[in-house]
Amino acid sequence: MSQLFLTTSWDDGYPADMRLAELLSKYNIGGTFYVPRSNSEGRPVIQKSELVELGERFEIGGHTKDHKELTRLNSEDAQGQIVDGKNYLEDVLGHAVNGFCYPRGGYNSTIKGQVQRAGFVYGRTIKNLFCRPKSDPFEILTTIQFYPHTKITYLKNYIKHGNYQDRFKLFLSVMSEDVFENKITNTVEHCSSHGTYCHIWGHSWEIEKMDAWNQLEELFSVITKQFGQIKFGNNMDFFRHSYGG
Repeated sequence: MSQLFLTTSWDDGYPADMRLAELLSKYNIGGTFYVPRSNSEGRPVIQKSELVELGERFEIGGHTKDHKELTRLNSEDAQGQIVDGKNYLEDVLGHAVNGFCYPRGGYNSTIKGQVQRAGFVYGRTIKNLFCRPKSDPFEILTTIQFYPHTKITYLKNYIKHGNYQDRFKLFLSVMSEDVFENKITNTVEHCSSHGTYCHIWGHSWEIEKMDAWNQLEELFSVITKQFGQIKFGNNMDFFRHSYGG
């Protein structure tokens, strides 16, 4: 059995990312934070000083300038959102930003090309229930979101994103467990037996809204104590691990 690679990523740059970073550091779990300059949905975004502090410990990735769904924009505006968001992060951090996450999961072949031309080396999706990488690094697949979705939501995600045979056993495992924390630990166990990676993602604003900090810490504790053969890293580490970049 090959060693499982486990990575986490957290979207939108919400101020509670700083609390999330402390938890990740406590358990030595890798993570990537995808941060826009502002959020068109009205949620606050971490300040520059916090961004610098966060970037000293974790990978920071692009998430457009204003957290806008790119497929809803014309080509010029989409390119501007991608490039301006990258330039902002690089100006603040003082180094290259390699990873990008599509806001709300919206992308197509044109958007992927724009992300690549902007200088990113990978793009992360919100396609769940995967534990083996796809060949395209601009379609980085995820495994499970830290959010208690309904069974109908998992079913829709499974139907929408194909690769049914590869995802079927993990889909059944998620659907058969009602306790959310157990869903994720069962997912990690499944990935360690049948896959090569596990990618947990979410939003700190959702964790705060659900008051799920204790559940998240318990999850991190279980992962680090019960699953011995795990290699932890951020999304760029995962890119190198899976694509040789």
